[in-house]
Amino acid sequence: LLFSPTGRINAQEFLRGAYVLVAVSFLINLLPMVSVTIGGLLKMTLIVAIYCWIALFIKRFHDGGKSGWLCLVPGLVFVFGAWIISTVVPPIFAPELYNNMQTAMEDVLMSGGDFASVMSATMEISKEYGEPMAKKIALPQSVILAIWSLVVGFLSNALIKHDPKKNQYDNPSKTFE
Repeated sequence: LLFSPTGRINAQEFLRGAYVLVAVSFLINLLPMVSVTIGGLLKMTLIVAIYCWIALFIKRFHDGGKSGWLCLVPGLVFVFGAWIISTVVPPIFAPELYNNMQTAMEDVLMSGGDFASVMSATMEISKEYGEPMAKKIALPQSVILAIWSLVVGFLSNALIKHDPKKNQYDNPSKTFE
């Protein structure tokens, strides 16, 4: 269901896969609360979740008799929304840390130092403010991203109409258990 982009899946199968992917992504996004380092490393495994989302959407579009390339539409909608979420959540849920980090970054950039000194100062600022901020925003950001994932998944799923006939992608009677 989650790893092969070939074939077709109906709306219920899509939602079953979506629930699994949202739950896994939610738990991975919570990891910075425990350890920022482990959370950062395991966030790379979200690449697998992205692939699984793509496979789900391709099969769902195939079920509607549409090209799997249309999976780019909900994918881009999700990425744009996730970008907005990642820029809005820190100043709302960690305003002091966010403002202090912004001020420190502005001071470093305005100091006019060479590239190496700016990079070194940036790393120090990231260590000082980045970890506490990651811990503070992990829960709200995880919840908001999970909700956003479900919204994009539900809306996309609802807009793709099932093609009851055999089409160029597969026979509709095949299911993935």
